[in-house]
This record gives sequence, structure tokens and C-alpha cells, in this order.
Amino acid sequence: MLQHVAGCVICSPTAPCGARNRLGVILGPIVVGAIIGSGGSLAMVFTRLGCVAVAGAVVAWFAVETKGRTLEELNS
Repeated sequence: MLQHVAGCVICSPTAPCGARNRLGVILGPIVVGAIIGSGGSLAMVFTRLGCVAVAGAVVAWFAVETKGRTLEELNS
């Protein structure tokens, strides 16, 4: 969904999510190759990627829900 604002095209709110997904698709094989190349095992790969997933879950758990709130409400 594209919106036109003052002659410019603004991507939908899902665009940053797509960018993060592409970044993960690019960096994932690089990280796996670096761990395996440095003498690590496949178990180490899953452990490190699992730690990243747990860290992301902790951040998401404690994040403030901003849906439907104004900036004034968030700043107070």
C-alpha cells in the first residue's frame, strides 16, 4: 500500500519489517559461515542464533505498545 503525500510516495508501515527480514536473510548465512569457519560446530550456530532470538523476545516483551497512541501520550 503506497500513500501519496505532497508529491512523494511513502511506503506502507510494513516496509521496515521487510527491510529487517532482508537484512536477516543476508546476514544469516554470513554469520553461520563465520562461526563454522572459525572452528565452531552446528550446535554453536544454533545456540548463538537462539540467544539472538531470546534477546529479541525480551526486548519485545518489555517494549511499550504504541498502537493507537499519540506522541503526546507516549512522551508523558
